[in-house]
Amino acid sequence: MPTRSQVLRLLADGLDYEEAGRRLGVPAGQAFLIATGLPADGGDALTAQEQHRPGMTRKSTQHLSHPQASNPAAKEAVHQWLEDAEEFDDLADELVGQLRRHVAFEDAVFARLRENLPQDERERLGSEVVRAWQAAPTRPHPHAPQRPPPAVATAGKAAALVDRLRDAVGARPAERGGTG
Repeated sequence: MPTRSQVLRLLADGLDYEEAGRRLGVPAGQAFLIATGLPADGGDALTAQEQHRPGMTRKSTQHLSHPQASNPAAKEAVHQWLEDAEEFDDLADELVGQLRRHVAFEDAVFARLRENLPQDERERLGSEVVRAWQAAPTRPHPHAPQRPPPAVATAGKAAALVDRLRDAVGARPAERGGTG
């Protein structure tokens, strides 16, 4: 697997992704993914700046999906509840902005892939993505390890198995009308 520095060196020399990929023995799309630092590349680790590229942050999505449930009756509690509602609105607005930036980023990536990859290679990559989705967990796991890669893979496989067992046994909390 070529490293990011190898791909970037070839790009700096004026080659396009197709030619860089050919020289390194990988498809053009994979050269593009390695150069951009997307996690699917199998190349060098992401830099701190790339880890914070536009997209959804775990904090905002977890806070929105698991807000504190309360129905306050006292005046102070009502005041706090209203402040929390405003915070929720602010977080929702922040998430909308993050989602828009994330979608724009993905649109740019997919447009470049369409330009640089032949149809059969795109279909092969699409099949790999579908297989990955089918093996992935079906619920968020915010406390799962993020590094090192072997721990992520192991935790993901275990979480996917547990999620699929839970899905088979019963409905998800929203479908049961409860929260847990």
